[in-house]
Amino acid sequence: LHDLHESVPFLYDNTVGDGPYNAWIDPILNSEWQQLGWNNIEQMTKFGMPGVFTHGDFDTWSPGYLMFIAAMHNGISRLYETFGNDGADTVERILDPDQYARTWYKPNPPLPKVLWSQRDNNNYTQTGLLTALDYFAQNGQKYLTNFWLKSRNSIEKPQLAGPAAYVLPADDAHPGAQAELLRVLAKQHVELSRADAAFSAQAPAQGEPRPAKDKQPTEPPQAKTAARSFPAGSWIVRMDQPYSRIADTLLDRQYWAPDDPQKHPYDDTGWSFGDLFGTAVVRIADPAILKVPMRSAEAPAQPAFSAAGLGVSGKMPRIAILHTWLDTQTEGWWRMALDKLGVKYDYISTQAIARAKNLRGKYDAILFGPIGGAEANDIVDGLPMYGNPLPWRKSALTPNLGRIDSTPDIRPGLGQEGLANLKRFVADGGLLITSEDTAKFAIDIGLAPGVSVTPHGNVRVVGSVLGAEVVDKKNPIARGYDAPFAMYSAHGLSFQVSNLVGGDKDLPRADKFQRPTGRGGPHDADIPEGRAYATPPPLPEAKPWQALPLNVEQERNNPQVIPAADRPEVIVRWADANDLLISGLLEHGETMAQRAAVVQAHYGRGRVLLFANNPLWRGETIGSYALVLNALTAAAK
Repeated sequence: LHDLHESVPFLYDNTVGDGPYNAWIDPILNSEWQQLGWNNIEQMTKFGMPGVFTHGDFDTWSPGYLMFIAAMHNGISRLYETFGNDGADTVERILDPDQYARTWYKPNPPLPKVLWSQRDNNNYTQTGLLTALDYFAQNGQKYLTNFWLKSRNSIEKPQLAGPAAYVLPADDAHPGAQAELLRVLAKQHVELSRADAAFSAQAPAQGEPRPAKDKQPTEPPQAKTAARSFPAGSWIVRMDQPYSRIADTLLDRQYWAPDDPQKHPYDDTGWSFGDLFGTAVVRIADPAILKVPMRSAEAPAQPAFSAAGLGVSGKMPRIAILHTWLDTQTEGWWRMALDKLGVKYDYISTQAIARAKNLRGKYDAILFGPIGGAEANDIVDGLPMYGNPLPWRKSALTPNLGRIDSTPDIRPGLGQEGLANLKRFVADGGLLITSEDTAKFAIDIGLAPGVSVTPHGNVRVVGSVLGAEVVDKKNPIARGYDAPFAMYSAHGLSFQVSNLVGGDKDLPRADKFQRPTGRGGPHDADIPEGRAYATPPPLPEAKPWQALPLNVEQERNNPQVIPAADRPEVIVRWADANDLLISGLLEHGETMAQRAAVVQAHYGRGRVLLFANNPLWRGETIGSYALVLNALTAAAK
């Protein structure tokens, strides 16, 4: 399977890429990647085509690319980046020094300056494809044998690397999420089975104390198991099947070492589907599980994938999904989620907001999904207004553009009018749902009094699965979240809350107290001479996710004090430092541990819901969908 992209001069075979490779691929595929990649380089260099290289800095860790359909089904995957022009024009292109520099893996680098057209791009792509196919045909018997060997290795997985199976218990607390996960596996042609009767199996021991975060292991950790009972009807994903590898990579957990030589992961480092879907998935290493009486089964059609299927009841409000013209890829996953759930919405741009004086008359809730690294001024100002308009709309030349939204010019942003209209929408009782950079935007423009972004420090998160806990179980947004759960974090964002509009700043607090110079030792009170000792009132304390309590003096004549009914409410916080990482990469997690992750702020008569995580991401985060859906049904009331 050839996966073709356009971003790098002139042809980058990044299948070979850099480490770490996905931990679940067959080692035979690793060798096949090298053979086909380096043969591409050799043959295309012989043709006199400069700028063809492999290796580079792309890690082949995340399975979220089209090529992994083949890689995880015993086939061979290929991934190319070629030199697109952002259009079909022939133009002179000037490369940066790092693009045309010669390295050990780029002995015949691209030209520093080149006249490049769509024809050149097609020629490189087609030549790469034909060269690979020719090499494949010449070695057809070897690759056919390899396919058989990889398929055999997949079937023998329980006796080799393991595991023997995964079990999805029949009594799962979230049957709708479990059913959707089973349907996802079935789409990958994973064979499913159901237990005929109750059974027990050796499963990872639950409740094992974790080592202290500063304690270094002296040897590889040993997996401790204990007998665990499962009810009749539990789902069993056997690993003695041809496509066990795709099930294993989706259901297992991932770990990216902070000191891995690859310091810049290209994509998400964690994606464990059981955790992100919010459904129990138990990894069983003992091959005895394969002898449990079971029968082959199709993925369940019910509960259907809908709000009700995910345990959310109630009427949906009048909804708009708000987008910028800066980038629509990340928020596109929000559209896809609502489309698949059958939730109706209008799709509107920031430019439309700027023209709408009475948003509240038309909508109850506006969802403003992540953009991807946008600052508040980017959203408000848009793109620079130099040169000609940049249209995105249907025309004779572009018949497929502008189908779900269009504009004569993508450059204008929200503007001051739009900013005022959006604030008026919330003040008049609307709900604004934000996430990641749009949550920062809401904070920056004053829509979330008392909420600020936690200083990032040196925390390092790259698309990881992290632990979270509900703080306010009475809040309707948290309905159905009774136990700790997992959320996706792109970069380790978290929030701080305060009872003051400007934040706590230098308010005295118990955990920051420093005794002054004076009598006694470091833990003694300083007692001034010539008078009886006056015991000071205790300093306030607060958990990392809580607002610091104010005393009477701090509240007196202070216009920054937020009235009690309007103070921000923390609904979900990140887990304790030792329980924070579930899958992926996490370094210096103590900076965000226990900090607020989902906060409801108040502005006028309305509310702003701030997600530090991305709750609707790539169809993977089913376990956090209900947080958004609960908020919507609450808005309808």
